[in-house]
Amino acid sequence: MNKTASRGDRRRARLRQARGGCSRRAGLFCALVVWATAAGIAWAASADHFSQGNAAYERGDFAAARAQYEAALTESGSRPAVWFNLGNACFRQGELGRAILYWQRAARLAPRDREVRANLEYAGELCADRIEAPPKPFWARIIGSLQGLLTVGETWVLCLVAYWLAGGALVVGVKTGSERWRGALIRAATALAVVSLIASLSLAAKVYDETQRPAAVIVAREADVRSAPGSSFPITFTLHEGTVVRLGRRRGLWRHVALANGLEGWVRSDTVEAI
Repeated sequence: MNKTASRGDRRRARLRQARGGCSRRAGLFCALVVWATAAGIAWAASADHFSQGNAAYERGDFAAARAQYEAALTESGSRPAVWFNLGNACFRQGELGRAILYWQRAARLAPRDREVRANLEYAGELCADRIEAPPKPFWARIIGSLQGLLTVGETWVLCLVAYWLAGGALVVGVKTGSERWRGALIRAATALAVVSLIASLSLAAKVYDETQRPAAVIVAREADVRSAPGSSFPITFTLHEGTVVRLGRRRGLWRHVALANGLEGWVRSDTVEAI
């Protein structure tokens, strides 16, 4: 699988040292410099772990690469390139479920990345479970497509920009003395208002999904889905690693999951992990 080759991260952190002897008036400035220096040190440490992980990956030492990528995430938080390469290392270790989980996290941060999407499509072909969702109406497909192309922040920006441009175009169109320009600006305002509305619906759906029914991935080889939370209840069906589910309520060591085709049940919490 050529798509799982690790990326090289050529960006290097630049550090600034804070000077002592600050006056009260310059206290806030010094505090900011100290904070920036600490952040720079953390970034440098993360970049070092990332480069070491890439080197280990190229040597074929995927366990060491995985440890370095995990350390990079601990140092600097989520970065799509690190999640991507961590998924690659897990895939090379034969852990399909965790590879898909980490690639999904990379896709959430970089939804238009072709390499991430290619890996997810390839991994989807390797999954044992085939979940076919029922067809959606046209408007739901449009909103879903926008959700898959933009992050939450990007969708929010699109919503605001389209809203303000629509308002501006409408105001100018109403006040202009030219009939030709008035019609064009009002049509533009209408189109921008529609874009803003679609972006708003997409943003609401994305926030709802991430907070109320977050997506998750089965990371165990097999996960028995039971009719109720407890090992004494009957198994209704079995899921396999890499299958994407929606998480529901938690009860003890059990978690409610739902599939896109409407099937639902309870699995052990240690067999599934949220994206």
